[in-house]
Amino acid sequence: GAGFEWGRHVEECAPEDEFSANDSIRAVTIENLLAEDPDQRIGLLKVDIEGAETSLFGEHSGCENWLQKVDQIAIELHDTRTSGEASRCFLAAVSGGGWELSQSGELTLARRVPRPRN
Repeated sequence: GAGFEWGRHVEECAPEDEFSANDSIRAVTIENLLAEDPDQRIGLLKVDIEGAETSLFGEHSGCENWLQKVDQIAIELHDTRTSGEASRCFLAAVSGGGWELSQSGELTLARRVPRPRN
């Protein structure tokens, strides 16, 4: 129902759409936040974006540019007809990147496996 968090979804506005404070929220990208301090890392990234996971982790999203600066991710994946294949996009984004995955209730947890020191 409207007014509850599960009654909302996230979608990207088209460039020609006018911003309206009534129904839109301006977003800041993770890449932009990290650009403010190039040496900064994200210890834990909590993601619950109600269907926008495919935009954040999908092909051509650019997530490979900032994922290397994240140590752990706790994400609630929303696989529905309207929001796309969130799980597939997320798993493809972290595959081969040294991540250890586990599940805790609705959360998928990804922890970067420390590299052995020489």
